[in-house]
Amino acid sequence: MSTQHIENFQAQIKKDAKLQEQLNTLSGEKDRKVLTQKIAEVGRSHGHSITPDEVDSYLKSAVKGRELSDEALKSVAGGAKGGAKVGSWTYSAPGC
Repeated sequence: MSTQHIENFQAQIKKDAKLQEQLNTLSGEKDRKVLTQKIAEVGRSHGHSITPDEVDSYLKSAVKGRELSDEALKSVAGGAKGGAKVGSWTYSAPGC
Protein backbone atom coordinates (compact mmCIF):
# COMPACT_ATOMS: atom_id res chain seq x y z
CA MET A 1 0.00 0.00 0.00
CA SER A 2 1.32 3.40 -0.95
CA THR A 3 1.19 6.24 1.56
CA GLN A 4 1.19 8.89 -1.17
CA HIS A 5 -2.54 9.64 -0.86
CA ILE A 6 -2.24 10.03 2.91
CA GLU A 7 0.86 12.19 2.57
CA ASN A 8 -0.94 14.41 0.06
CA PHE A 9 -3.84 14.73 2.48
CA GLN A 10 -1.44 15.61 5.31
CA ALA A 11 0.10 18.31 3.11
CA GLN A 12 -3.35 19.77 2.44
CA ILE A 13 -4.17 19.69 6.16
CA LYS A 14 -1.07 21.75 6.94
CA LYS A 15 -2.15 24.45 4.47
CA ASP A 16 -5.89 24.58 5.15
CA ALA A 17 -7.09 26.07 8.45
CA LYS A 18 -10.72 25.13 7.77
CA LEU A 19 -9.71 21.52 7.16
CA GLN A 20 -7.71 21.56 10.40
CA GLU A 21 -10.79 22.81 12.23
CA GLN A 22 -12.92 20.11 10.61
CA LEU A 23 -10.50 17.41 11.74
CA ASN A 24 -10.20 18.92 15.20
CA THR A 25 -13.92 18.31 15.67
CA LEU A 26 -13.05 14.61 15.76
CA SER A 27 -10.95 15.06 18.91
CA GLY A 28 -13.61 13.53 21.15
CA GLU A 29 -13.89 10.29 19.17
CA LYS A 30 -12.44 7.45 21.26
CA ASP A 31 -13.25 4.52 18.96
CA ARG A 32 -10.25 4.02 16.65
CA LYS A 33 -12.31 2.36 13.93
CA VAL A 34 -14.88 5.17 13.88
CA LEU A 35 -12.11 7.78 13.99
CA THR A 36 -10.22 6.36 11.01
CA GLN A 37 -13.51 6.06 9.09
CA LYS A 38 -14.31 9.71 9.75
CA ILE A 39 -10.80 10.86 8.79
CA ALA A 40 -11.02 8.87 5.54
CA GLU A 41 -14.43 10.44 4.82
CA VAL A 42 -12.98 13.91 5.32
CA GLY A 43 -10.06 13.04 3.07
CA ARG A 44 -12.34 11.73 0.34
CA SER A 45 -14.53 14.82 0.59
CA HIS A 46 -11.39 16.85 -0.17
CA GLY A 47 -10.46 14.77 -3.22
CA HIS A 48 -8.12 12.19 -1.68
CA SER A 49 -8.64 8.53 -2.44
CA ILE A 50 -8.00 7.09 1.03
CA THR A 51 -9.57 4.30 3.04
CA PRO A 52 -9.99 3.87 6.79
CA ASP A 53 -7.45 1.02 6.66
CA GLU A 54 -4.90 3.31 5.00
CA VAL A 55 -5.47 5.97 7.65
CA ASP A 56 -5.12 3.37 10.40
CA SER A 57 -1.92 1.92 8.92
CA TYR A 58 -0.41 5.35 8.42
CA LEU A 59 -1.13 6.43 11.98
CA LYS A 60 0.11 3.12 13.39
CA SER A 61 3.39 3.60 11.54
CA ALA A 62 3.76 7.01 13.19
CA VAL A 63 2.97 5.54 16.60
CA LYS A 64 5.37 2.64 16.20
CA GLY A 65 8.18 4.89 14.99
CA ARG A 66 8.51 3.53 11.49
CA GLU A 67 10.34 5.85 9.17
CA LEU A 68 8.10 8.50 7.65
CA SER A 69 8.97 11.50 5.53
CA ASP A 70 9.97 14.66 7.40
CA GLU A 71 6.70 16.29 6.36
CA ALA A 72 4.67 13.34 7.62
CA LEU A 73 6.52 13.38 10.91
CA LYS A 74 5.86 17.10 11.32
CA SER A 75 2.18 16.45 10.67
CA VAL A 76 1.72 13.63 13.17
CA ALA A 77 4.48 14.05 15.76
CA GLY A 78 4.13 15.57 19.18
CA GLY A 79 1.47 13.41 20.77
CA ALA A 80 1.38 11.85 24.16
CA LYS A 81 3.67 8.96 25.02
CA GLY A 82 2.75 6.00 22.84
CA GLY A 83 0.57 8.07 20.53
CA ALA A 84 0.68 10.28 17.49
CA LYS A 85 -1.02 13.65 17.70
CA VAL A 86 -3.00 14.69 14.64
CA GLY A 87 -4.82 17.95 15.01
CA SER A 88 -5.98 18.11 18.59
CA TRP A 89 -6.50 14.39 19.04
CA THR A 90 -3.98 11.69 19.90
CA TYR A 91 -4.02 8.33 18.16
CA SER A 92 -2.68 5.31 20.02
CA ALA A 93 -2.21 1.96 18.38
CA PRO A 94 -3.43 -1.08 20.29
CA GLY A 95 -0.88 -2.13 22.87
CA CYS A 96 0.72 1.32 23.15
